[in-house]
Amino acid sequence: MGVLSLPFLLIGFEYNCTGQEMFPRYFASPFVFKSTSLATSLAYDYYFLGLLGNLMIWGGFIFVFDSLIIKVLNRLSIESLYVIYKIVIGSFLTLSVISIFLEISVSSQSISWNTNLMEKAKAWGMICKGEIVILK
Repeated sequence: MGVLSLPFLLIGFEYNCTGQEMFPRYFASPFVFKSTSLATSLAYDYYFLGLLGNLMIWGGFIFVFDSLIIKVLNRLSIESLYVIYKIVIGSFLTLSVISIFLEISVSSQSISWNTNLMEKAKAWGMICKGEIVILK
């Protein structure tokens, strides 16, 4: 269960909007959880409900995957593999927590409840297109 931030880093969607105005880039996996800030290039705006929804979806996938691995390891009855697996999971959990903490605490980040990308784009006359992003 320790790789909760890993799916956010590996696979997702990036929404780039075009139009007459400057508009932030939005990142989703599958829900929009952050956007670039127009105030500075080092800041991001985070959306709590998007983060929570993504954690629930990816957490469910990871829970099922973890359960399958535990069943396989229990059938193999090799204690050293089980210990190594738990050490790897513990390491991923530690790195995930550090990664999330550093991502949100650096610079002047903004945290909001949620955003409606399409509504904002329509209000500003922007056209947004999402593309799948892997390993960005």
